[in-house]
Amino acid sequence: MPKKKNNRQHLLDAGLALLAEKPPEQVSLDEVADKAGVTKPMVYYYFGNKVGYYQNLIQYVEEVMLDLVNQCLSDGGSFRTIMKRFILQRVDCILNHPEFSSAFRIIVSNKELWGVQVREHFISIVRAFEPVFTGEIENGRIKPDANLQLVMATLNTLIEGAYRIHGRKFFETADTEKFADMITAMIFEGIGTGTRE
Repeated sequence: MPKKKNNRQHLLDAGLALLAEKPPEQVSLDEVADKAGVTKPMVYYYFGNKVGYYQNLIQYVEEVMLDLVNQCLSDGGSFRTIMKRFILQRVDCILNHPEFSSAFRIIVSNKELWGVQVREHFISIVRAFEPVFTGEIENGRIKPDANLQLVMATLNTLIEGAYRIHGRKFFETADTEKFADMITAMIFEGIGTGTRE
């Protein structure tokens, strides 16, 4: 039997849902409390203040995205293989958890939100790929001057760009394996040395 969500979790989920509907600067704690079905003092009870709430919301998104990355890394393989898994996971996230996808996009595209530094959260997600990426540089599959942060930002931009241009229906009807292969090939055109696994 699934565990009942507590008010704290409802508040975090409400923030995610609101971020999927409107820009972050338009999201108020009153709306968060209302959407969560609790009173505004509950926000302060769980998070202390507005900055505390948003720090926890950003950390929540980071933890979910790190879980997604760790799922991609758990079966091992080359960076190319792991990157393809990540693309497929991101597409699944867009389709089945659009609120996380929206929040992740916001974190990636901002240095600061609500007085909270967010860039470090994106960097921590990217760093999870470092051991595999560095190994691929050392074995000659990736160019030595390739930048992992730039690679992952480009990857995210290509995925989000396809979503913004074509909409949800594109991912529902497209062959996601082919899409992932295409994006992977585009990235490796820039960073690959031509040496295959």
